[in-house]
Amino acid sequence: MLCGYPLWHRCTLQIGGPADYYCIPENEQDLKILLTSGAASGIPFLTLGSGSNILLADKGVRGMVIDTRNFTDSRMEGHTLILGAGLEASAAAWTSASSGLQGLEFLFGMPGTIGGALWMNARCYGAEIADIFEWADIINPNGTVQRLPFNAAQWSYKRSPFQNSDAVILRGAFRTTAGNPAQLRQTMLHHYQNRLSKGHYSAPCAGSAFKNNRDFGSPSGKIIEDCGLKGLQIGRAAISHQHANIFINTGGASASDFLQLLNTTADKVEQNTGFRLEPEIVLAGEWQTTDQRAGK
Repeated sequence: MLCGYPLWHRCTLQIGGPADYYCIPENEQDLKILLTSGAASGIPFLTLGSGSNILLADKGVRGMVIDTRNFTDSRMEGHTLILGAGLEASAAAWTSASSGLQGLEFLFGMPGTIGGALWMNARCYGAEIADIFEWADIINPNGTVQRLPFNAAQWSYKRSPFQNSDAVILRGAFRTTAGNPAQLRQTMLHHYQNRLSKGHYSAPCAGSAFKNNRDFGSPSGKIIEDCGLKGLQIGRAAISHQHANIFINTGGASASDFLQLLNTTADKVEQNTGFRLEPEIVLAGEWQTTDQRAGK
């Protein structure tokens, strides 16, 4: 356990203040002890994988931050691939495809963990986690472990049942089919080049800043660009010149800079179009109540 650990080291935006307690459990038993002890003491917690799709407050996170990096188990049961929550999603996609297992290739190049992909119902290139999800093992704050099976009613675009739960994801099970390893790798490399062309790796970012909404007629990046906001910069936070739905840290950006950029963009798009964009980036940590406004 580390006290006052600077969280900007642990997120893809490279933004964030200190965690009161930064914990890296070695195994499920360690995690159970952390959760039950924290619950008994009234200490809140935040689960963190690779820190993508998240904006951590400048003031940091009160209570515990639980790092899932050691939950990297993997195994096959028939055609079901079972993956630990701490595994990097991109690496898992590459390894499974190279073994002739089709289903996870849309995750290649995505900077997140299996746990994070489950939580967000990660989606790209016409596929999403819900398409292949079978079940997940979760551990509740009281230390009980349960298996959550797929229920279609609980899943939708960028929504999952984990977003309404205070449980920690331990592992997920995914349906696969047989595929040609060479063809699957070719598909993944094509996805990677597409991400590269959009600027996903050009500077620290959190992936897509806003969710897409089909009712708006165009992807969020196109709407933002059409409003003349591409390249807009507040402090050291900026909208990428390569893709208008990629917001970047140009070096030393604060969380308040970044949130102001999200709010300003959402406001200007609403003024120009009447549409209110919904942020995809999740705010976490100690924010002022008035700060959390982007999606209203």
